[in-house]
Amino acid sequence: MHWKVGDTKITKVTEIVYPEFSDVIPAATPDVVKKVGWLFPHFVTPEGALSLSIHSLIVDTPGATLIVDTCIGNGRDRDPFEVMSQLSTSYLEDMKGAGYDPDGIDYVLCTHLHLDHVGWNTQLVDGKYVPTFPNASYLMDQKELDLFGNIDENTEEDFFKIQRRVFEDSMQPVIDAGLTKPVQGPTDVCDGVRLIATPGHTPGHCSVIVESKGES
Repeated sequence: MHWKVGDTKITKVTEIVYPEFSDVIPAATPDVVKKVGWLFPHFVTPEGALSLSIHSLIVDTPGATLIVDTCIGNGRDRDPFEVMSQLSTSYLEDMKGAGYDPDGIDYVLCTHLHLDHVGWNTQLVDGKYVPTFPNASYLMDQKELDLFGNIDENTEEDFFKIQRRVFEDSMQPVIDAGLTKPVQGPTDVCDGVRLIATPGHTPGHCSVIVESKGES
């Protein structure tokens, strides 16, 4: 799937779709969902259960190529969250099939650092996690690094246990390679692309604004 914003092309690269994933918003019961007509047929089942798409968006501008969020990643231990653990998908092959080589990505934009948004920041090569996009600058809000990079190793909460592993295999190798670029507040990334702060889901959550030829 792709579409245009002025001279900028946006391509969706899907890692996995969970046809029914209503737990993400417990209040979105079928009775509530069925009242929101535009959700059908792409975002919910005919019965009114929420669907969840895990995907990246490649933003191809005249001057740079960016990828927004990098999904879950293959072969990751996300126990006890089994539904996102030990995946084996064709994500990288699909990206290349869409015409984008990981070596040609200039920027990786991490809207936040949850497990389903940073997994392909790295890939396993000869038993070691290394940056998947070795020529890119990885941008994320400093508050995300402060939160998820300092989780107590003795935490008893399953979510934070998972997020410690996520940071170790999907963020630390990028940091060690000197590719991270922490930002604070609104940030121009390149001509026509900028980040704005949209905290709430996480403290440092960002959204991406794309503008070209009077369109946005």
